[in-house]
Amino acid sequence: MVQCLKYVLGLLCLTSVQCKRETWKSDLSSSMQIAVSYEGFSRAVVDCGEQEMAFVVTMDEDFEGAVYTRGSYNSKNSNCFRDAKGGKDFALKFAYNECGVKFDEGAGGHSTTVIVQFDDDLIFPGDLAFAITCARSSQPDGVDNDELPIKSRISLVAADPGAVTLEEGKTRVTAASTSEVATLYPPEPEPHKEL
Repeated sequence: MVQCLKYVLGLLCLTSVQCKRETWKSDLSSSMQIAVSYEGFSRAVVDCGEQEMAFVVTMDEDFEGAVYTRGSYNSKNSNCFRDAKGGKDFALKFAYNECGVKFDEGAGGHSTTVIVQFDDDLIFPGDLAFAITCARSSQPDGVDNDELPIKSRISLVAADPGAVTLEEGKTRVTAASTSEVATLYPPEPEPHKEL
């Protein structure tokens, strides 16, 4: 009986190794493009405070996966990463000097990208990414820097950092505000074209 069990387990192991070799024997990067995703969420919010920024996303359905700032996946820092085990609302709150936040001269403020990944381990087509920016307005004469309003901006971007452009015919979906809070809603679905 033990001999038979060892044989079956050995056969399963051999089959498993062979299956893995066949599954991963080719590079799929050129055939699988991860572009900007416009579906799966009902709203995303960036809230720009004096010392920190907050991001909140509301998903359409119960969500299990990961929500994190780009570059923070492996660190699992609690401010920068949420392991979602169900629910629809997820939030991250972090200081301007953590979670991959960088000062972006072009945007005139602090920026990072938040990834909403449906699989715990891999980025796939359909995953969401939001570029969030908190920026101060240009300084009028005689006004102290602490009195300036903060601009907030949130845009849908590709979850894959290697993605180059938007899909043909698509425009960048962005919400910007002169207040501390910007809220982004998914674009209306395009009507079906008749054949």
